Amino acid sequence: PVYKTDAAVKAEKDSIQKAFEPYYDIDKGIEGAQITRYFNDYGKGMPGVPKSCVSIVANRLHELYQVGIVKTAEYSAMVKDSSAMIRVVDGKNATSVKVSAVMSVMSAYERLLAEPELQPYKTALQKCNLTEYIVANLIKDNERCEAEINDILSSVPLASGMMLAGQKIIDRGEIVDEELHRVLDSFERETKRRSASRSTIKSTVVGQSLFVTIVI
Repeated sequence: PVYKTDAAVKAEKDSIQKAFEPYYDIDKGIEGAQITRYFNDYGKGMPGVPKSCVSIVANRLHELYQVGIVKTAEYSAMVKDSSAMIRVVDGKNATSVKVSAVMSVMSAYERLLAEPELQPYKTALQKCNLTEYIVANLIKDNERCEAEINDILSSVPLASGMMLAGQKIIDRGEIVDEELHRVLDSFERETKRRSASRSTIKSTVVGQSLFVTIVI
């Protein structure tokens, strides 16, 4: 085999990792639990805010959870790449979604306060700590992500071609370019590997013979 350079293999694996779409499970119970907490705390009203805003906030929280909320740290790491995608898992279905199409906890809070109907009461709402009712409902499945990406990375071939038996590698006076250097390096690696294999087989045979002799 003609082996790829370590740099080429690393670049290929880095590209795979960058393009990998991590899995996020929807936790549907979070929305109901947080909105229930909100009504328990502010169902009768919020200081300095009209009673009508209670239902407006609840409706906006519902809309935010329907869009999908990711932990702020995870979101910040992914959103740097505008083309980054995640796979949102709902039951047995996994849908590819742009990271920019979901929100972080902080961006969800900012969107809530930017609601036109709530704008006049923004200062009062900020004192209500509404961030307490905004929790990530898209949970990264680290175990599944690690297993799948390791499986993909392990399938990356270390060789990009084959040398035929008896094939001429280099002529006298020929300039050694990068490609030829790779072929020569591959030849050396394969020679060492085969030599090591023969040594291992020889050692095994000798060991077995010795074992038989001792037993006899």
